[in-house]
Amino acid sequence: MPDNLVPKLFAMLRSTCPQILTNAMITSYFLRGPSIVLTSDVLAVNKITISAVAGAGNSLHELHLIGFVKFADSVFATVLSSMPSLRVLVLRGCAQSGVCHCRGCRTVLPFAFDREL
Repeated sequence: MPDNLVPKLFAMLRSTCPQILTNAMITSYFLRGPSIVLTSDVLAVNKITISAVAGAGNSLHELHLIGFVKFADSVFATVLSSMPSLRVLVLRGCAQSGVCHCRGCRTVLPFAFDREL
């Protein structure tokens, strides 16, 4: 399947039948393409899944992590440091994200931050 269709298929599965998605399925088939959206609504998404996003590398331009209240700042920081092509980052509802991930963002998204951080 072409990479640009992967996010659309994943979105359809997330909305219609999230119970069939497993961590192994998500990390093997859906963590590729130009955009990745992971939500806490899918029970299979955990720290391992979020850490596996780092494998998307240069092809990933948009990352949306939504509703991960319990995950520590270090989980987000580790992922962000390995995404040189990232242009859009959404951490909606990720209450634990803080200074570590901001420093990681600054290296990946330098145009989005002032000089002092």
